[in-house]
Amino acid sequence: MPTGGPGVQGGRRFPKQRRLQRSAMAVSDATFVVVGAGQAGAWVSRTLRADGFPGRIVLIGRESHPPYERPPLSKAVLQGKAAPDSATLLSPAQAAELGIECRFGTDAAAIDRAVRTVRLSDGTALAYDTLFLTTGGRVRTLPALEGVTHSRLHVLRTLDDAARLRAALDGARRLLVLGGGWIGLEVAATARGLGRDVTVL
Repeated sequence: MPTGGPGVQGGRRFPKQRRLQRSAMAVSDATFVVVGAGQAGAWVSRTLRADGFPGRIVLIGRESHPPYERPPLSKAVLQGKAAPDSATLLSPAQAAELGIECRFGTDAAAIDRAVRTVRLSDGTALAYDTLFLTTGGRVRTLPALEGVTHSRLHVLRTLDDAARLRAALDGARRLLVLGGGWIGLEVAATARGLGRDVTVL
């Protein structure tokens, strides 16, 4: 069983970094920067406020959309049964109410850990006390083969990807899915539900 007094777990003290983070949480003029405005970034920002952090929170995201859940993209949103904004995790109104500063449509171009700054793709430099990296993953694309840039070739990672694929399915009779993982099979099932012939590789 865990033993010891405050600041002690399993007979050992918390690492110094965790103690410093706890101290920063209590500083009202501290700035926490979250790089990556997906599901993880949205929940980090919301949880900081729920846990009482009173300082500045800046959420940075490459996409122009507010943070959203990705699972509906291959199901309800792709089926056309749910509006794209139904997957939103942190709306502009919620962000404003929570005092979360959102900078969408921009990238974090460089991080200088020595001086604790993040330089954005628009040239802006943000100073931070604590930095969260919640950038997630990327779609694995095909190597440079003939046809990989064809207008009928789609990937599914973002809300915009889902919108393009949904529009393409409206005029399609057949769908070839490369990848039989979770997302590939959900897209295949959705397309079958829409009456399309589907082949999964």
